[in-house]
Amino acid sequence: MATWSSPPHPDHLTCPTSGNRHITVMSGDADVLKDRIDDMWAAGNTSIDIGVKWGLALLDPSTRPIITDMIASGKVPESFAGRPVDHDETQVLKALVVMSDGENTSQFMLDDDYRSGDSPLFRDKNNGRESYFFDRSNTNNDYYYYRNDQWRSTPYRNWDRAERLSWPEVWASRSLANFAYYSKSAAIGGNWYAYYLDAYDAVSPSTKNTRTSQICHQAKDAGITVYTIGMETYGQGDITLADCASGSAFFFDVQAVEISEAFSAIARDINRLRLTQ
Repeated sequence: MATWSSPPHPDHLTCPTSGNRHITVMSGDADVLKDRIDDMWAAGNTSIDIGVKWGLALLDPSTRPIITDMIASGKVPESFAGRPVDHDETQVLKALVVMSDGENTSQFMLDDDYRSGDSPLFRDKNNGRESYFFDRSNTNNDYYYYRNDQWRSTPYRNWDRAERLSWPEVWASRSLANFAYYSKSAAIGGNWYAYYLDAYDAVSPSTKNTRTSQICHQAKDAGITVYTIGMETYGQGDITLADCASGSAFFFDVQAVEISEAFSAIARDINRLRLTQ
C-alpha cells in the first residue's frame, strides 16, 4: 500500500493543470500554434467528449462575450473581435477537426463533498502528525479526535499547533485509497474500500461515446463540417469517430506515418468547400 501514498501525477488528472494542457483559445500565429502542438504529449485516460465539447464551444457564437473579454485583457489578438461569428454568417465555413489515438475510457471524478472545503484531518504544524475529526456523539457541541488509538477533546498538540487541512491539501499529499485506508478506516473503523468507492463517481466509456456523438451531431446540425482522424487506433474507437464525422469521406483511419497526408487532405477539402460556398 506504500504506492498509495502519492497523489496522481498531474498529467493523469481528469482536468490537468500543467501548461502543456492549456487551451489556445484563438490564434492566427502558425508558429505559436505549432509550438503548442509540440508541447503536447499523451498521458492518462481518453476523453474525446471533452475535447469535442471544447472545440464546439470555440465555434459557437455564445462564446463571443468571453472572447471579447479576453481581447480586452490582452489574452486574445484584436483581430478576433466578433468571433465566433453566427452559424448562418455568409462567406464563412466552420470546421471542427477531431483527432484521437483510441476510444473513450472511464473518467473518475471526486464527489462534491471531497472536492473543496474542510477535510476531517488536522495536522500538527511542527511534526506533521495528523488527527481525524469525527462527531462520535452526533451532537453539535461534543467532538472528539483520534490519535494513538484514543479519542480526545482536542487534536494532537492542542489547538495552538493544529491546522485543519482542506480537501485540496489532502489530495496534494496522498491518494484516495491512502486516505480511505490509513486515515478514515483507521480512525473510525469500517471497510476502507467502501469509503474509497463512496468518494467518487465513474463515467463509463459507453456514456462518453454517447456524449461524443451527441456533441458532434449538434455541431453538424449547426452547419459545422466535422472531420475526424483515428491515429493508430487499431479499430478501437473507430465507431465513435466515424459517427462523429460529417460522413464516411470525412473520417480518416491512419497510421502515424500517414498523419500529414490526412491533414493535407482535410486542408484541401476545406479550401474546396470555401470555393463552392
